[in-house]
Amino acid sequence: MAQTFDSVIVTDIGSTDKTLFTTPSQKTILVGCNFANKTTYELPISLWVRRGAINGFIVKDYRVASGQNTDIIKGKLVLDAGDTLMARCPLDSAFDAHVSLLTGVD
Repeated sequence: MAQTFDSVIVTDIGSTDKTLFTTPSQKTILVGCNFANKTTYELPISLWVRRGAINGFIVKDYRVASGQNTDIIKGKLVLDAGDTLMARCPLDSAFDAHVSLLTGVD
């Protein structure tokens, strides 16, 4: 399978766990993950990888100012086949995310 750069846009991240991306049958490299706070409040955002019954946080309750954005990923992270990238914040529809990926990695 050829390696491909992909991006995923997820809107209205809120108080329930939101799936940003599920890795297909081959590994994927997470290149970037930018969160935009759409509210008038400073709010925390959490990002984690779900692997089966295990949740491994990349960032937990990282605070983002009103109307600002932040790029959570400062390096590259490898996601195994079947991993799910998840996000949540305390207020419904508060954040949008733009996820950059390199898929099809052996």
